[in-house]
Amino acid sequence: MDNYYHEIIAKINHLISKRAWDQALILVQEELAVTYIPKQYQEQFEKLYSDIVFNLKMVQENKEAADSIWPLAMISKVISNPLEEEQHPIAFYHLQNYNVRLILPVIIEYLLNPNISNINKTRLVMLLKNQGIKEEFQVVKSHGTFSINPIKFPLWYDLKIYQNISKLLEQKVYSENPSLFQICGFLLNNYFESLMPKVPNLKHTNAIAAAIYVRACSLQFIRVTLLSSTKMFHSTSELIKKYLLDLNQHKIT
Repeated sequence: MDNYYHEIIAKINHLISKRAWDQALILVQEELAVTYIPKQYQEQFEKLYSDIVFNLKMVQENKEAADSIWPLAMISKVISNPLEEEQHPIAFYHLQNYNVRLILPVIIEYLLNPNISNINKTRLVMLLKNQGIKEEFQVVKSHGTFSINPIKFPLWYDLKIYQNISKLLEQKVYSENPSLFQICGFLLNNYFESLMPKVPNLKHTNAIAAAIYVRACSLQFIRVTLLSSTKMFHSTSELIKKYLLDLNQHKIT
């Protein structure tokens, strides 16, 4: 029975990772409609249900918000409020329609704000890059303060280490579990997006891939030991632990 629940929860998490909220909701509702569910699994299904409903609501609100171009004043107001950070990517989408220099003081303050996530700051830097902005900005991230010239900002998915990790995960994971491989790819992208402009040591490719794999397995309720991961990815437990801690610090889940 435990295997059944592990499999169905893993399937729901896979759908969530693909943003297939409607399909995930159907599966959760089917499980919650059953007469009896062990308490520990009922709590998990109820939490999944709440998360899915919340995200479906956000998707609808985001769609409605994207239907009309936001005025620049509204964009500035939204990105100036860290409590509305889930709306910031939408604000960036609308900001593409304007010259970002028109709200440069707001952008400078945004990049210095320690309460804004690393990933959203990277996305804003990419927007500046796309508009050809060449001046230096101080960017405060959870792992340090960086001086960044957007026009010179590298694309993380073009980095050799990123590509090597992606290929290694494909070799080790894809054939056995394609859905797990997709989650690994999602985590890898988020990790580098958060980490930039810092780039890990190329020699740590295997350890990072192993840490990504272990984290993905935990999200899918797949039991995997550190020892088996060291053998699978030809790395050391110390390095894998180091990057598991780093993933946690960057809130990569």
